[in-house]
Amino acid sequence: MGVIKRKFESTSASRDDYDPATGACSIECFVSFQDKYRFAPLGRMTTPWPYTTTRVSPMARDIKRKITSEYEAILRKYDITMVDSYMQRMSPKHTTAEGRDVLIIVSDDLDTTRWLAAATEIQAAIDRRVGMANTDLKMRVEIRNFEAMYRDYSFAVKADSPECQVLAKAQSIVHAELARLNATQWTTIGCAMRGREREDSDNKPTVVVCFPPGLKYLYDYLAGEVEIALEPLDTANSGLALQVEFMPGLLIPSISAGMRPATPVFAGYDYKHPDCGFSIGPRGARDAGTAGIWVWFRKPGQPRQLAMLTCHHVVVSGDPGRRAVHDTYGIGLQGRTVPNPIVVDYPAPFDEAYTEEVLSNQANPAFNTPEQVAKNTESLAGMKKMKQDGGFGRVIHASGYHRRVQGRRMDWAIIAVRNPSFRGTNDAVPRTELTFEMLWNNRVNYQAQAGTFISGIGPGNEGTWVVKKGRTTRVTVGEITALKTICHWQDNSQSYEDVAESYKGGDPFATGGDSGSIVYNMEKQWVGMIIGEKTISCAGIFTPVDALLADIREQTGGSIELL
Repeated sequence: MGVIKRKFESTSASRDDYDPATGACSIECFVSFQDKYRFAPLGRMTTPWPYTTTRVSPMARDIKRKITSEYEAILRKYDITMVDSYMQRMSPKHTTAEGRDVLIIVSDDLDTTRWLAAATEIQAAIDRRVGMANTDLKMRVEIRNFEAMYRDYSFAVKADSPECQVLAKAQSIVHAELARLNATQWTTIGCAMRGREREDSDNKPTVVVCFPPGLKYLYDYLAGEVEIALEPLDTANSGLALQVEFMPGLLIPSISAGMRPATPVFAGYDYKHPDCGFSIGPRGARDAGTAGIWVWFRKPGQPRQLAMLTCHHVVVSGDPGRRAVHDTYGIGLQGRTVPNPIVVDYPAPFDEAYTEEVLSNQANPAFNTPEQVAKNTESLAGMKKMKQDGGFGRVIHASGYHRRVQGRRMDWAIIAVRNPSFRGTNDAVPRTELTFEMLWNNRVNYQAQAGTFISGIGPGNEGTWVVKKGRTTRVTVGEITALKTICHWQDNSQSYEDVAESYKGGDPFATGGDSGSIVYNMEKQWVGMIIGEKTISCAGIFTPVDALLADIREQTGGSIELL
């Protein structure tokens, strides 16, 4: 079978998104106009898959109600069967800043030849109504066949499968071809089984190349050259339908800053013995990440210290004046002193006001039991006292942000807990708190109840079912994919990183604020720490424990032991 390449049809694209003279277009335009079962009006494009949906504005709903009979008449005029219509606020996966309200018209027709004209006429009706309302509302129409449209997700590649062997070779070929063509602005080159359900036999082995949103390039030409480069590989493996997808997607540190507009979270607050996975952040900064795993840190000849692990990029903004130095050389590595340790707070300053608001509401005797009032009043007082006393802890060591070990980017920090009596636990999530789907339809032999701890260290093998506990997405499960993703970071460096894909398409494994999160397996063994996210699928990029601990030992001379 040949390499699968969806055809790019640009005839209705706007000049802002597509240059007919050169063939250059935005990555969103390239993706949007490959789908022949989704149509926007002439000169506009659909929000490319994958997208985020949120609540639409009341005004948009009112406009839909007022023009319903009008757009139904237009659909009849063009002989288009409508099976449903509804409103969605749609935005690209990487941000909600570009969201717009969209009138979705669903048809089960396969003949789409009249859809562009119909969408254009309906858009004119919408624009008239928006103009009459004297508002700056952004509202658009889209006609789609939901069953036939492109809406694939990424799922883990199985180790030792024929698809894995072919994809490993294809990934290298694509990487080399992009370099040959001087197409250097990609963010990730990863491999996945693409389809709608995790266990669908029709899922396609796919090399997924992500480019920064908004980037204009000769994508159609680039895709053609990549297809030619892959032909010898495809000939040798003619039984597989290899696919290459170019998609918009960012590679980002999984903190709250620098992503979609972040929202403060309440990730719980335990003043005495918190579980891992809570909100932390450097004092004086907006970055919020996750307190990963409770450990004992010990240097030879010194008493052990109660500590917690997270990422370098979570805490380094607490010392903006020396950030460039810390990013390059790390903090406290190779015997260097730390004259002004970065203070880390719990919860992160970004989440502090919202956490205080939630605790205050839960301490209100008018709406809560006396036990709840007492508990949350104590938590409020404890949170304020911890901040006054100097915070949760101090950063004593951090990896920096520019070192590579065995092809991986090192991104870790050790926080010495200020008050040793503030000692938490590394709790495993009870099985009863995981859904049927999260346990792969109850086929995962995961046994844990309240009081079960993460008590060992294990390998992050390909195909392993894993749990993540983080600030933002809290408890999620996923599967470690067999092939590493090639990551192209903002400092222009590249690395090969381990990835855990979500168990269910569309659900995130990790996202903003989850950096530092613990990742563990069904045996309750710690296998890795989240350091970033691929926005195309909200997959978690993580550092395996063996690589993490080896680097800590080499750079600090110290050892890590789980509580």
